Amino acid sequence: MITLRFITRVFSWIAAVGIAAMVALVVVSVMARYLAGSPLRYTEEMVGLLFCLCAFLPIGLTLLDGSAISVGPRDDAEGAPTATFVRRLIRHFATAAFLAILTKLLLDYSWQSFTFGSRVPASQLLVYPWAFAATAVTAFTALIELVAFLRTLIAGPSSTATGSART
Repeated sequence: MITLRFITRVFSWIAAVGIAAMVALVVVSVMARYLAGSPLRYTEEMVGLLFCLCAFLPIGLTLLDGSAISVGPRDDAEGAPTATFVRRLIRHFATAAFLAILTKLLLDYSWQSFTFGSRVPASQLLVYPWAFAATAVTAFTALIELVAFLRTLIAGPSSTATGSART
């Protein structure tokens, strides 16, 4: 059975391959510039688009593992289990809401770039396939965070007293 953890790990491996592709593109472009006197014309835009996509891909895994950077009181800090429970609920809900809003904005941008046939000026790369991919990844990440919210809600405050519920 395919689980959220499996899908997020696949996304992380795709991001790793994307980073390797970025490095390869830059190396080939530099070699072409110095050896042939003419760099590849699409390298900068392709690396930028790959970087944006690779930055979004592993977000789901960090949220699922609870290893994302957050600002606020630590979950294992001394205090009532109910306070820790409420902090986790608020964190998951706020992150899911932010990602849902970002997904809506990305979808609007993707649709506009598709409608206008937007291209990157220097290399004429199409923008909308990248924008739709970022929209899908962001929507999936919002779904992961919503699942973490529901899992925390179902587990209740008693699971936060021992620190065993990692959401």
